[in-house]
Amino acid sequence: ETCSMVTRENIRALGHNFYAEGADGISFFNFYTAQYNHLFPLPDICLPEQVKGKQRCYIYLKQGALFSGWDFLQLVFPPGSSTRQIIQCRLHENLREVNVRVRFKARHLDDISSLRVDINNREIPIKELLLIPHDGKEFLYAQFHVTNGMLYDGANEIGFAFRDDHPTTSKVIIQEVEIRVK
Repeated sequence: ETCSMVTRENIRALGHNFYAEGADGISFFNFYTAQYNHLFPLPDICLPEQVKGKQRCYIYLKQGALFSGWDFLQLVFPPGSSTRQIIQCRLHENLREVNVRVRFKARHLDDISSLRVDINNREIPIKELLLIPHDGKEFLYAQFHVTNGMLYDGANEIGFAFRDDHPTTSKVIIQEVEIRVK
């Protein structure tokens, strides 16, 4: 069993960004470790034209034991908090013609309707925050579809806050935020 949390879709997203910044090819020197053997070979990303049109997953946090020093990649809301916190991301593509979803995990959140989520200050309606079934306890997985024009080619932010009429009663942690492109 592998302990890697990196997927082919993550590597395609990384490759897509490198190509958008001017790279003309990608080599995976020093990436051939036992943790990543399940990802290779990667002929579908070695050239820019091979990445276009394939699934990509821009990932901003996968919390795990190996990454305990990267706690800054998660958002922590203390009890009673309603202050907006953000995850910043930079995209190098026009997302108007593709299917895009944002997924995230919320630890210690009892009710998804108490959470306000936005992309670049455009609020996602509560009815569009869909729960993803899972077998875990003490957390929720949620996702929503991104409509045209919400994410930009360039700097973006995904905001999270608690509604004034639904303050959190315990510490809530937002993590594993992903932008999935199909």
